[in-house]
Amino acid sequence: MTSRSDPTAARLRVRPWAGATADRHRTSVGASGLPPAAGKKDDPRWPGFARRHGFDLDCPVQWEVEALEPADFKRLVMEAVEMYLDRAALAQVMTEEEDQRRRLSHVLGWQQEN
Repeated sequence: MTSRSDPTAARLRVRPWAGATADRHRTSVGASGLPPAAGKKDDPRWPGFARRHGFDLDCPVQWEVEALEPADFKRLVMEAVEMYLDRAALAQVMTEEEDQRRRLSHVLGWQQEN
């Protein structure tokens, strides 16, 4: 677990719904087809979330995103973080990862043959 004072953790903490309207939030959730579930009344984060997004403070609600199809979940996450991505850095990391996969595949293939 990272500390709140950890600059890396702070940089990576993205709040995709920050500043979003309740209508936008409801539209995104509704478009996903996920049914709402009762939220936890004692969740200390609920009042702030409810105020920010226009939900009823007395009726906590939540959605289980792990119920989404993986492709839908990936699309939603990518839409939320798109403006924060450094495309050049992402391309470099993806190139490095592909190179690592190629080398690992070569090593594993060689080990399997011998």
